[in-house]
Amino acid sequence: MAVRLVLKHANLKGLADAFFSQDENSVRLGVELLRQKDRMDVVEHLLAWSLSVFPASTWIREELAASWVYKPGKEDALDTLSIKMLAQSTQVTSGDKSKQLRRTGYMIQGYLLKRQGRFTEAWHMFKEAAQLDPERSVRPLLESGSMLVEMGDEKELAELLATLTDTRRSSRR
Repeated sequence: MAVRLVLKHANLKGLADAFFSQDENSVRLGVELLRQKDRMDVVEHLLAWSLSVFPASTWIREELAASWVYKPGKEDALDTLSIKMLAQSTQVTSGDKSKQLRRTGYMIQGYLLKRQGRFTEAWHMFKEAAQLDPERSVRPLLESGSMLVEMGDEKELAELLATLTDTRRSSRR
């Protein structure tokens, strides 16, 4: 209820800033409600602002990257975001956090390379991202499959499809 009220009075910048800077969960709720209203421009703005308030949040970076991936003109911002994440992955002490940062950094780089038509390099990025987090491997595997189609590598594509089938079967158990 509070999120709806703040979003309704978003013109009161101080109110919105104070509310959303409380914790990341407030941002998550705001993003969800804005998406339900198809206010993607405001979602992007809220996420970009939130990154300055919660600079260590991998979730905010992943969401922001997802909103920029297919948006023309965001290549430099995506590249900067991924480089920062990859650099930070070498500095954090948590192995899981490091993997999460690298996974997202590699995914972003894969999308950028895909845009440039550098399919082999993109394939490597997506494949590495999939290996870093087997529980969340389907999306990067699908992206790597798309690169294999572009490269015409039917043998590797068949192996990848078998991997995806195995992944799907094991998730049903």
